[in-house]
Amino acid sequence: MNRFVLINTSRVLLLFLLFISLPIHMDASRDDSALVSRVEKLLPKGAFFRDYARIPETDKVLVLYILDYEIAKEYPPDAYITCPGQVNGQPIEGEYYLALIENDIVVNSVPLPTEGRLGNIRSRLRIVYRQLNKFIHRRFNGPEPETEEEALEMSEIHLLDLEDLTGDGKQYEFQIEVYIAGCGHVEVLTAGYSPSQNRAIVFPIIGKDPTDPYYWHDNFFPDETGTINWEYKCGDHANTIYSREKFEFNQTIEAFVMTEYERISCKEKYQSQEN
Repeated sequence: MNRFVLINTSRVLLLFLLFISLPIHMDASRDDSALVSRVEKLLPKGAFFRDYARIPETDKVLVLYILDYEIAKEYPPDAYITCPGQVNGQPIEGEYYLALIENDIVVNSVPLPTEGRLGNIRSRLRIVYRQLNKFIHRRFNGPEPETEEEALEMSEIHLLDLEDLTGDGKQYEFQIEVYIAGCGHVEVLTAGYSPSQNRAIVFPIIGKDPTDPYYWHDNFFPDETGTINWEYKCGDHANTIYSREKFEFNQTIEAFVMTEYERISCKEKYQSQEN
């Protein structure tokens, strides 16, 4: 068995400023047409305006947009009942960016990276755009469809659902999930607003190698304190190696930092439990 504890690391952030020009496509309108119209004029030319969220108790807005995008073909409802379909739905593939807007000015914009725990999850991100209403109700806290016909209709997914994921009591963060392989498992990225920097941020994950941060992790769901206790159990998809990782959010460096790690063969684990 191997164990170690990581406490110190360095801040890892990707911050890129973009030039301002007019977009050509948007699909983020919900209930604030005036805001949408103003934001639309701030995005790069050709951007797909995917979603936005007002940051609570501020006058700032987080905006998600896509460059060089391609909307996947919509298929019949039966195509979305598989594990990949329930997570990815009808996706948009492209280069995703998160921007912070304040007083009709783009404060900063950061790309959503592709680096995952086991390497790049994709060369280009494919993130859900539209999904069957019955899955929106089950997986995204959407309204319950009133009829079977309505349940099988497709609707747009609201991605920027802000909540407290770092344990500071402020609802400034959100998560995005993509399916890569294995039912019951999704790759998860955490992003949001940094009040200390007044920037949009994608939160890095500091794992076994503090010099090599990544951004996507299997089933990476923090509790109310910003702590993640992750396990890959014996027998899960015929898994023969038990793995456990603990991460805690470090408010100083604004990253999820691994503090515990365990990896052991399932045979050895069961033998130790019997003794």
